[in-house]
Amino acid sequence: MDRVRTRAWITATALLLVAGCSTGQASQTSSTSPAAVSAVPVQDAPSSPSPDDLIGQRVAAMTLDQKVGQLFMVALQQDAPVETLQPMIAGGQVGGVVLLGDEWTMDQATATTAALASYAAGQPGIFLAVDQEGGQVQHLNGAGFSVMPPATDQGAMAPSDLTAQATAWGAELHQAGINLDLAPTVDTVPVSMLDTNQPIAHYHRQFGSDPVQVGEHSAAFVAGMNASGVHACLKHFPGLGYVTGNTDITADGIVDNDTTRGDANMAAFATAISAGPSMVMVSSATYAQIDAGGPAVFSSIMITQVLRGDLGWQGVVISDTLSAKSVAAWTPGQRAIGFIAAGGDIALFTDFGDAQSAIADVTSTAASDPAFAAQVDAAVTRVLLAKQAAGLLPG
Repeated sequence: MDRVRTRAWITATALLLVAGCSTGQASQTSSTSPAAVSAVPVQDAPSSPSPDDLIGQRVAAMTLDQKVGQLFMVALQQDAPVETLQPMIAGGQVGGVVLLGDEWTMDQATATTAALASYAAGQPGIFLAVDQEGGQVQHLNGAGFSVMPPATDQGAMAPSDLTAQATAWGAELHQAGINLDLAPTVDTVPVSMLDTNQPIAHYHRQFGSDPVQVGEHSAAFVAGMNASGVHACLKHFPGLGYVTGNTDITADGIVDNDTTRGDANMAAFATAISAGPSMVMVSSATYAQIDAGGPAVFSSIMITQVLRGDLGWQGVVISDTLSAKSVAAWTPGQRAIGFIAAGGDIALFTDFGDAQSAIADVTSTAASDPAFAAQVDAAVTRVLLAKQAAGLLPG
């Protein structure tokens, strides 16, 4: 490990010890015990249920179909009629939507998110998400939206300046009805990979090649989004900086042979976690030094032991798209089941047909497998806690 990477790991580890990985999320006990009730003090009247207990009661009252629906996010393309999602959202089969396309305007985005939100009336509101990183990854970039520079330029700003900029960008998202930005990208691309790394460096999506810098700027971006009332999602844990292939479009070149469990590049995620994001997105690459058995999205070692254990993250874990080429060897149902069984919470599908197939398979598996059903309950609890923090739960 070189001096820069060692310094990054020590810096972020110290930060975690001081901050206690405080993210505004529920504790591990509360997030995995949906049926827990608060102790009754020695008084004439019982105490009011805690927020965690109320979430547990809500989960216990949900049907299996409603629970499974909270664990899925689907995509809406810019040229697709918004009404196509009305039956699934109104029926509780989908808990989130990500807007995809090349040039959403403020007016179009606002009308679309208002319609999508209205479909969830009377049930938990939906996460309305977008990939709004900057540069070539900015889907809301038509009239009404500022042009965001690429992350490589953002990384050259002072962190305080980036927070101010992200606050302004987040305010535009909030105005458009977006409550979740699937950003920032916390991937550190080493200098040696800048010419060969396709998923991140090719599109200038990295804040830099120093994990300390990446962590600080990721945290600054999260702070700006939080200030604007938009929740942030760190991606792509544990990092796509050491792969050559793009997981979305190829099954080649997506094995990382370098990242270790104590890698300094993970420290960037630890620093960003301290800023209080809403979610962490897990990569669909394979990390041979941590779990060579398959993609990280299906790895309980990666999600439960490393992310939730080593880094202390107890909030929502969302997958990178499970419609990606990197996981095409598995059926849609196997992808979603494997992700939830590994400790994940929200399965993201950018192919509508894939999502429908996966929802059916997850539901049938949960109905016949009590252990998997318990994992569904734990995941739903974490999702509803995040929605409560986002003001998306009806009274």
